[in-house]
Amino acid sequence: MKPTNHINTAEYLTICGLAAVKMICQKQLTAVERLFFDEDHAPLFAKACQGLARDRKIYRMVKPDELKKIAHTEHHGGAVCVIRSLKPLHHFEGIERAFYLHDVANSHNIGAIARSLAFFGIAHLFLSPLSYRAAMTASAFRVAEGGLTLLKLYEVRASSDLFSHCRSNQITTVATIKPQSQKKNTSLTLPSGKVCICLGNEEDGLDENFIRQCDVAFTLPGSKEIESINVSAVAAILASKLAKEVVC
Repeated sequence: MKPTNHINTAEYLTICGLAAVKMICQKQLTAVERLFFDEDHAPLFAKACQGLARDRKIYRMVKPDELKKIAHTEHHGGAVCVIRSLKPLHHFEGIERAFYLHDVANSHNIGAIARSLAFFGIAHLFLSPLSYRAAMTASAFRVAEGGLTLLKLYEVRASSDLFSHCRSNQITTVATIKPQSQKKNTSLTLPSGKVCICLGNEEDGLDENFIRQCDVAFTLPGSKEIESINVSAVAAILASKLAKEVVC
């Protein structure tokens, strides 16, 4: 069955936001089933329309009111597309710098994290099944501003799979823990070589068993006036640090 103009199912996803839609059309046009845009942004999608025409897929310029109806929001940025949900990767190859999100279920946080990783050139993101489902949402794509399309996304069905891969490929696993933990290292010096930084959700963090299996555990130093910072902020700080250390 062909998707309607606006649909969010396990198979199809409606995405809006100019940056997100542009990136999908540039990098993964084959995933696009339908494309809609307003007159102001039509020139940006000329090449994508040619590709969609070859594949006999639907695209058209629409008026702002219709675009709002298709997107189900006025915050569409002038472009909307319907895509097939991206399939996760399961073969971990050629990974030197990566992040792992364990049960981070807030789609806005995941979108913000993906944007930061893409900005700092970190191409690999491991996700627990819960986090992967949250990543395959319109809100995550919109907040990511194209970041989710640029990353290689891996679904880690069991944390043992992550540790097994990292150990066999000499990748150091780094657990980020809450400031109140007694097992903390506040040094911002990340391990040299291959690294995978692991983040848990803001409510529970990473559990003790997971932390014990990681090679390194540390927390970001703070003023102690606030208990913690948003998980997407932590990811941005560490992605910046990891990128700088690799460049140096």
